[in-house]
Amino acid sequence: MAFIIYYTDTDSIFTDYDLNPEEIGSDIGLMKDELKSNLISEAYFLGIKQYGYYYYDKNTNERIEKSVFAGVIRDSLTFNEIKKIFNGKTIEKETSTRFYKSLKNLNITIKNIKISIKKNNTKLLLNNNYIPITIII
Repeated sequence: MAFIIYYTDTDSIFTDYDLNPEEIGSDIGLMKDELKSNLISEAYFLGIKQYGYYYYDKNTNERIEKSVFAGVIRDSLTFNEIKKIFNGKTIEKETSTRFYKSLKNLNITIKNIKISIKKNNTKLLLNNNYIPITIII
């Protein structure tokens, strides 16, 4: 039996293969069906922790968009923005609050900041951590 794995990491797998129901569940070692048996219509997998997709809910026919990009709030990128990143564009986003602490002044400053997100064409391994996207503050 042959099947395609489009993307995988430690806690995710995207494939064209229907998993055996015995392999799905909430127990440790089983796969979790986060899409509740819905099928992805279109997806972009750009690298480690860099992907986005959409599907249509089988009960409501509502279009649901999902995005995962390391360093960016989950689902905060639209599918159109993911396509733009794939095509080499830089996307600017305002992040939710970031906390900055000063031990010198004994205070914490809370700020919203703008970040730029762009596709890296190569995987960068630094101190045993992959750097999946560039974020410019």
